Amino acid sequence: MRCWRLLALLIAGAGAAGAQTTNLIRNPGFEAGTTAPAEWVLGMEGHGAGSARWVTENPRSGTRAVRLEMLEAGNYWMARQTYPAGTARPEHPYRLSGWYRGTEGVCHPCVYFRNKEGTFLGAWETTLAPAKEWRFFDFVFATPPGTDHFELQLRAQGVKGVCWFDDVALEDAEALAREGQALVASLLAAAKAHPDTLWALVSNGGRVEWEFVGSPTLEVAWATAGVPGEGTTARYGVRLETGSRPGKGSPVVRGPRNSALRWQRLRLPAGRQRTRLVAYVDGAGARPVLLVGVKATRDVTASLARLQADPVDEGNAAMEVPWQTRLLPETAERFAAIRQANRGTVLRTVLGAAPGKAVTRVCSAWHNLTDDGWLEWALSRPGRAPVPAGARNEYLSLQVLFVPPGRPRQVTAQPTALRGPHGATIPASACQVRMLEYVPFQGKWWPDPLMEAQPFTPPAHGPIVFWITLHVPPDARPGLYRGALRLRADDGPVVTQPFAVRVWNVTLPSETHLQSSFWLFRAQIRRYFDLPGDLPLEDYFPYIDLATSHRLSPIDVVEGPAEPLVKVYREADGSLSYDFSEWDRYLDRLRQGGANTIHLGFTHWMANWFTGQAPTIIDRQTGAVTAPGHAFGSKEHLDALAHYLRAAANHLKQRGEFEKCYIQPWDEPHGDGLAKSHLVLEGLRDRVPEIPRLMDAVAPETFDGRMKDVVNLWCPLSPGVEGGVFDGVRQRGDTLWWYVCLAPGRPYANLFTNWKVAEMRALFWQTWQVGATGILYWGLNYWLHWDAPVPPPEKRFPNGPWVASTTYRETIGDGYFIYPGPAVDQPLSSLRLETIRDGIEDYELLYLLRGLVEQRSDADAATLRLAREVLKVRPGVAKNLREFDRDGAAIDAERQVIARLIERLQR
Repeated sequence: MRCWRLLALLIAGAGAAGAQTTNLIRNPGFEAGTTAPAEWVLGMEGHGAGSARWVTENPRSGTRAVRLEMLEAGNYWMARQTYPAGTARPEHPYRLSGWYRGTEGVCHPCVYFRNKEGTFLGAWETTLAPAKEWRFFDFVFATPPGTDHFELQLRAQGVKGVCWFDDVALEDAEALAREGQALVASLLAAAKAHPDTLWALVSNGGRVEWEFVGSPTLEVAWATAGVPGEGTTARYGVRLETGSRPGKGSPVVRGPRNSALRWQRLRLPAGRQRTRLVAYVDGAGARPVLLVGVKATRDVTASLARLQADPVDEGNAAMEVPWQTRLLPETAERFAAIRQANRGTVLRTVLGAAPGKAVTRVCSAWHNLTDDGWLEWALSRPGRAPVPAGARNEYLSLQVLFVPPGRPRQVTAQPTALRGPHGATIPASACQVRMLEYVPFQGKWWPDPLMEAQPFTPPAHGPIVFWITLHVPPDARPGLYRGALRLRADDGPVVTQPFAVRVWNVTLPSETHLQSSFWLFRAQIRRYFDLPGDLPLEDYFPYIDLATSHRLSPIDVVEGPAEPLVKVYREADGSLSYDFSEWDRYLDRLRQGGANTIHLGFTHWMANWFTGQAPTIIDRQTGAVTAPGHAFGSKEHLDALAHYLRAAANHLKQRGEFEKCYIQPWDEPHGDGLAKSHLVLEGLRDRVPEIPRLMDAVAPETFDGRMKDVVNLWCPLSPGVEGGVFDGVRQRGDTLWWYVCLAPGRPYANLFTNWKVAEMRALFWQTWQVGATGILYWGLNYWLHWDAPVPPPEKRFPNGPWVASTTYRETIGDGYFIYPGPAVDQPLSSLRLETIRDGIEDYELLYLLRGLVEQRSDADAATLRLAREVLKVRPGVAKNLREFDRDGAAIDAERQVIARLIERLQR
C-alpha cells in the first residue's frame, strides 16, 4: 500500500474553492487547556524512556505546541485523539496535514482506522524527514472498507530523538482529489504528444533525477500547473548536480513559471563523473506540479545511468493521488528497456574500459548490489581489490564484476589453483563459482539466486557478477593466497581477473554449536515440479545437503500434499507402533551433513496430531487406514501424542542423538491458541518431561504467567528479548532461542533480499550478544502459498523471472533461501543463504574464542581483558538490537581482532 505527499492545490485566486476544510481535529493548535492540551491524551505505549509534554517553547503559531521525546529506543510517546462513531467514511480519501520539527527518524504521524464497534482495521503511518525549523507535512490517504471513525496519533517513535507538532488538520479530501485530477490532465496531454521523451511529474517536496555518465546533449522540456502566487515559500525548478552526492547549492537551470511546454538544450560536462538533472519542488504552502522530460536521443540513452522518482515521504495507505511525484508509466517501461540495452555501455564508461575490451573488478561479498548499486559502486572508484580473510575450514566469498563489450549470449568462469606461502596451494576444486541472478521487487532487480550450470546465460536485469566461494582446507598453511578467475564471453578472448584471500592460523571445527531449526517443505518441491505422489527422498536429499553445507539443520515439515516420514500402525492388541525406517534415512542425511537439531514433530501445529484426520493409522493385519479422531485436549489425545513422542525420543536415544531434539506443539499462539498450546504443553510436561518443550512468540508472563510453568525452551521474535524479559527463566535453567520471519522490520536485523548483507549477518552477532543458543526460521523453501498457481514449466524459474507469494510492501524473501533449479534434484543457493553461513561461522569464531578464554586463565592479562570485551560484542558491531553495524566494516574488522586473539591464546 502506498501514500503520497499531498500537493496543496490552492491555485492563486481559487484556493478557497477547493477541498472541504472542516477539520475533524479538536484543539488542532494545542492552545486550549489548563494543565494539559484539551481533547488530547499525552502518554506512551510499549517501552522506552521518554516524555510527552505540552510546551510553550517556540510554537509554530499561538502560544503552545506538543513536544514528544524518546530518550532511548523503544515503542512510542504520543499525543492521541479519538473521534466519535460515524465521523469517517469507508474507502474514501482524507487529508492529514500540519507542522512539525524534529530529529531524524523519530517524527511519526499515524491514523488508526476503526469500525462501528471500535475494532482496529489497520493504520496509515509514515516517518517524517528531520527538520530543524517548522516544516509543513501534507498527506492524502484512503480508508479501508468498514471504516467508521479514526484515532489520530502524533508520535515520537522507535529511535532516540525529539519532535514537535502544531496546527494539525484531518479533513475530507474528495474534492481535492477531483481538483488535482483536472489540474494534471493538461500536463499528461502534453506528455502524450511527445512519446520520444522520458517524462515525470514532480510535486509537493518530491524530486526526480535523470543521472548520466558521459556528456550527452540534453533536450529538456517542462511545464507547470498550479503556479504559486506572490509571497510563496516554495522553491521549484530544474537544476544540474555533479559529483558523488546531491548538492543543494547547484545552479538552477530554469525555474518554470507558466503552463506552456518549454524546451532547452543543455550540454553536460565532459568526463566520467556522473551528472544529475534534477527536477524538484520544495517548501510549504501552495505549490506547482511540474512536468519535466528529457528527449531520448541516442547519446542520451547510451549515457543514462538512472531515472528515479522520489516522493518526499511514503506511508502505507492504499491510494495513489493524481499529482504524486512519479515517472509516467510509458516512461518507466521505456527506461527499463533503455537500461537493459545500455547497461554494459554505461558501466564500461564508468570503469574506463578500452574500446572492444572486457573490464573486470573484484568486489567484497559484503555488498548485494542492484543494477543502480553496481553503478554507484563503480562511480565510487574503489581502490585495491578486497582480500577476504578467514579461518581454516571456513567459507570465504567475494564477487567479480565482468563487463564484456556488447551483449554476450553466454559466459564462462573457471578458477585457478591458489598459490600461498612456501609453495602451499589450495586446489581450484576448493573454489565454487556461481553467477548471480536477479529477482524483481519495487521496480528494481535484486541479486539473490546463485546459478550453477555453465556456460551461464547472462542475466537480463543486472550486470554479470560471479560469486566465488572458497572452502579453506582444514590443513591450509596460514598466509596470503593468490588465484585468478578466467572469464570468457561467447568465443571471445579469455580475461584473467586475479584475486587473493588470507588464511589465519585458526581452524573452525566442523561441529556447529549454534542450534538452528530451518523448516524445509517437501510438498513445495513436489508442487513446483508437478510430481505425482510423495517426493522421493533421493530428490529431497539435495535440499537437505544444501542446508547442512551451510551449517543449518533443515526440519522436515509435513504441510501441503505430503505424508509424515514416520508410519503409524495399529497392532492386533489395539496398541500403536511406529515404523522409523524412512525417518532414519532423513536423520542419517542430517547427521552426515553435521546438523545439530531434530524436531520430533512434523508440522507447525503438532499439538493437533491424533485428533481429526492426522495421522493416518494403518491396521497391521488388514492394511485398512483409519483416523485417530480423539477430541482435542482429551486424555486419549494427550496420551497418544505422548506415546508417539516417547517412542521417537527413545529411537533417538538408541541413535545417540536425543540431545538434539525438541518439540514445538503450536506456532505463534494467540487467542484460543494460547489455551490450546498451554493445555498440550502441560500434558507433555507431565507425560514426557525429558523432551525440551519449545514455544515461539510467547514470554514468561504470557497467558497470565502460566506459560513459564510449561515451557523450558523459549523462542521469542528477536525484539522480544529486549528489557531482560527472559533473564528469570534462564536463571532457573531454561534455554533461549529466538526467531525472525516477516518481522521485525528496521531498525532490527533480518534476512530480507532487499536489505544489506550486514543487516543480515548482524543477526548472528546479536544472537551471541543476547545469549541465545539457537535460531528458528519458518521456511527454507516456502515458494508459493498452497492456493497460489504454479507457473507453467516454460515460465517457471529459472526459465522465467522469479515469482514468490511471500512478497510484501517493504520486503522480499520471507520464507525461502533456497531456489528451485532447472531440475527437481538441483536446488540453487542464494546470496542470503551464503550470508547466513557466514553469520553462523562468525558465531563459531566467538564460541572458539570463549573456549580458549576459559581454558587459558593464565594468559596475558591484556589479551584476556580484550577477549572478554569482544565476547560481549562491542558497540561498534552492535550496541543493541536497534543500533548496529549496517555496512559490514566494523564486523569485518572485529573478525580480524578475534583471529589475532585466538592465535595468541593458542600459543
